[in-house]
Amino acid sequence: MKRSVRVLIMCGCVTVTMNFSFATERSVKKGNQHFAGGRYEDALTAYTDAELSAPHQAEIIFNMGDALYKQQKYAEAHDMYDRAYMEARGPLRTQALYNSGCVLYRQGKLKESLDVFKHALQEDPSDLDTKHNVEFVERKIKEMMNQAQQREQQQSQSKAEQQQDKQEKDDAGRVFAALGN
Repeated sequence: MKRSVRVLIMCGCVTVTMNFSFATERSVKKGNQHFAGGRYEDALTAYTDAELSAPHQAEIIFNMGDALYKQQKYAEAHDMYDRAYMEARGPLRTQALYNSGCVLYRQGKLKESLDVFKHALQEDPSDLDTKHNVEFVERKIKEMMNQAQQREQQQSQSKAEQQQDKQEKDDAGRVFAALGN
């Protein structure tokens, strides 16, 4: 009798787990369909439903990040990619880093973006997209630094011209004052 009760209890647990698995899979599939159709908010809702039954499944968390990214909710997407990175193994882990770098770039955080892309490249040195992004962000940072230097030079030149104009006006004022005497 005890043995049959244990077997029934064990079967019950397996059934509950399997239902969560099917429900999770169904939610993910639904989310993927919404995502493919460009309905990113609906996709996020489906992925969030799936996450409730599988809170540590990296693929679901990653998909949530993608849906948020498509909605331009970059800070939230970054959080999801960070979570996915912590949970993932293998290529998904590197992809989470890569996407995190993209989010940081979109937020205008170029230095942080570059650091994340370099980290992703360390994890997968053969990834040509990541190599390209490292080079691209390095160029952008260099361009921004050059533009800042040019603005600084222009401001400095403008101040010098203003001081020269002021000096000339002061000199002209003195000349007129001397002529008036």
